[in-house]
Amino acid sequence: MSAAISPQSPVPVIPRLRPSLLDPLFTPLARLPGVGPKLATLYDRLLRAPHGQPARIVDLLFHVPVDQVDRRLSPSVRDAPFDQIVTLKVVVEQYNAPRSRHAPHKVIVGDGTGDLALAFFD
Repeated sequence: MSAAISPQSPVPVIPRLRPSLLDPLFTPLARLPGVGPKLATLYDRLLRAPHGQPARIVDLLFHVPVDQVDRRLSPSVRDAPFDQIVTLKVVVEQYNAPRSRHAPHKVIVGDGTGDLALAFFD
């Protein structure tokens, strides 16, 4: 048995959880100019939107980097440390094509102070 609300009883007022000024931040990213359905799907996956719900502008604003790679260190091949990420300016000296489809591409590079052997897999 449900209770009927009489005209004299006040209607319960549900307080707003956020100011209306912030409402535009909770609109789907797909409504932004330049974000079509294909890009919106990628944003949904990137921002880990709950299944069936589109990613929102606020989700993008709070998607901050968790790590960074410092690529400023640019020594010569001879002076490059083994335990750090470095950026090397080198010249390709030799390329060895793979003998089979599953073998790596082998490239020898150098900068005058030393050489490196690189392997690339398809």
